[in-house]
Amino acid sequence: MISGIPSPWVSSVNRTQESAMAYKRIRMKNTYEIARRWHAGHSISDIARTLGFDRKTVRRTIEHIEGGGITREQPLPDPAAFETLLHDNGNDRTSRARVTDLLLPYTEELKALVNHPRRPLKAKFAFEVICQRHQLTGRISYTSFKRFYRTHCQPPKPASTCRIETEPGDLVQIDYGKMGLLFDAQQGRKRSLYAFIATLAHSRHKFVEFTFKQDQQSFTASHVHMFEFFGGIPARIGFDNLKSGVIKPDLYDPDFNRTYQEMAGFYGCFLDPCRVARPKDKAKVERDVQTIRQQF
Repeated sequence: MISGIPSPWVSSVNRTQESAMAYKRIRMKNTYEIARRWHAGHSISDIARTLGFDRKTVRRTIEHIEGGGITREQPLPDPAAFETLLHDNGNDRTSRARVTDLLLPYTEELKALVNHPRRPLKAKFAFEVICQRHQLTGRISYTSFKRFYRTHCQPPKPASTCRIETEPGDLVQIDYGKMGLLFDAQQGRKRSLYAFIATLAHSRHKFVEFTFKQDQQSFTASHVHMFEFFGGIPARIGFDNLKSGVIKPDLYDPDFNRTYQEMAGFYGCFLDPCRVARPKDKAKVERDVQTIRQQF
């Protein structure tokens, strides 16, 4: 009993108040303030406590914000662009038609970006490129773009593949990827830049080292740096038939580079080269090569 009132009745009042808070309508200026705090890394509980909203309300608002294509990784749009993005996130036919009219002239350009034979872009990066090229930033949400992409540009679904998992510490997959050109201050000119990429097959934890060379010395040094970064030695190293590692590729009796083989013996790991022209043998790191190249 509290002040002569049974406790069950008090609980009922509290639940009613919580329900009212959960369905409280939020004005756009409050929505933007929630977005600003969320974008700065504040938790849902902190935002709810500071602004006086229920956590469910804050959570639903953040879901709506993310549906508008706004992420913590990108700069927060100004209030006007923010409101446009959230409006585009609606499901009304007028909004969809407007987005279609804006993107339709660039359909072939979009297809060329995502289906490029050498450097295809993921839909997310293609969205950024199209918006920057044609002044569409802030006018189209990523959610609306994805809807257009699935309808007009979605490539055929790939054939089914078998997912192969390994035990922790068993395998690391490595590869080189050409990133582009970068100015070399030592030589005073632009040079081709490569990335030595290593992905642990079990955890997908990654190591990336940028280098101007792919020779034997650089290749071996990157392995040593990789071991130091991971803090251990995997049992096997899966790699492509790079000249720095394999002199003569063969399924049953490959001829390894002497320095590379001596390095493996010193660290107590085994070399496991992939089959020729079979990139899926090291699919985990192959995917990372695309992502890192696009981000670069």
